Amino acid sequence: MLNIKMKSKAIEAYRILNELGGDFVIGTRTVDLYSHPDISSRLSESFKIGVTRLCVFHLIISLNKYIEFYQHYKSIIPEEIKDTCKELMKILQDKNIPEFRNKFVGHIWDKDKKTPIIEEEHDNYSKMIYGNNFESFLLWINNPNNNIFPETVVSIVEHTRNKIAEKYNISDMDIFFKR
Repeated sequence: MLNIKMKSKAIEAYRILNELGGDFVIGTRTVDLYSHPDISSRLSESFKIGVTRLCVFHLIISLNKYIEFYQHYKSIIPEEIKDTCKELMKILQDKNIPEFRNKFVGHIWDKDKKTPIIEEEHDNYSKMIYGNNFESFLLWINNPNNNIFPETVVSIVEHTRNKIAEKYNISDMDIFFKR
């Protein structure tokens, strides 16, 4: 029989992963939507850049939330996917996702240099995160035509959510109706 405290933590984890999965899909698909020629042709260049920045910042915050999720819920992640989840967390840390979030997403001022953050600094951090290929970065997060575990962030998040539900016998009643 499952410990009630562990099941409660598993339900929390399920809900968090469900929201994160949605955030990754919405963030990536919004870029796709605004890039569609029927929509893009009606927008100014500055508006397109603004939408992309909004989506990137949203994705960076969501990727950082995954790191936080892993740190708080790794004890309940099923054994067969623990290594994959840990590897994703390490990749996100290696890409300096937390630093980018802390330094650029929420601020205009470099506290260390005591100067405004310039576009060049932002661009250098962006290259660490997605290299020279923004589209590949988006597809790594969510490939709507090919989300195969463990090749995309969305597939890892969804697979982990489903494995947690399976391991802890989480039902729709557990998710949609609080006790």
